[in-house]
Amino acid sequence: MSSIGACAALLLAGVFAWAGIAKLRAPGAAAFSFAGLGLPRPRALAAVVPWAELALAAALVWQPRLGSLAALLLLGAFSVALARARAGGARTGCACFGGGRADAPLSGALLRNALLAMAALAGLGGQRGWVDVPALVAVGTAAVVGVVALALWDLRVRAGSLWSGGALADARAGSEGSA
Repeated sequence: MSSIGACAALLLAGVFAWAGIAKLRAPGAAAFSFAGLGLPRPRALAAVVPWAELALAAALVWQPRLGSLAALLLLGAFSVALARARAGGARTGCACFGGGRADAPLSGALLRNALLAMAALAGLGGQRGWVDVPALVAVGTAAVVGVVALALWDLRVRAGSLWSGGALADARAGSEGSA
């Protein structure tokens, strides 16, 4: 279990490092997203959050259990903020990994956070050290399944919006009106 936990913590370290670097490269997009989510002091958050994510990535490498616990807490807090924003009718996307789509539904970000929280739970059993091949295969497979699940969710959302509104709905309404 400790090897799977260590591997999950390393995966999370990569995710948080990517997110932190993306926010450092596009602080305006992060501030815009934070403001759209109704978070207080979005510019200050856009300046602090990337460094917190990079520190968390380092903690996940050097102290997998402690880093995983911190990741779980951070993901929980951000998920609460996302859920509140969604309940309040927020329409902005999440700029978690740079840019973000303005029309991206927050439900996808909540699903992603749930998958990352599962990795953090696995990381609670991790210890710093070598990762064996079976653990790498198990966590790699879980990560691929998670990415596929997120891609399918995004496809479902895009296809649903395509059918419920936009050009296809206009075309259907036009053909029904002419019949």
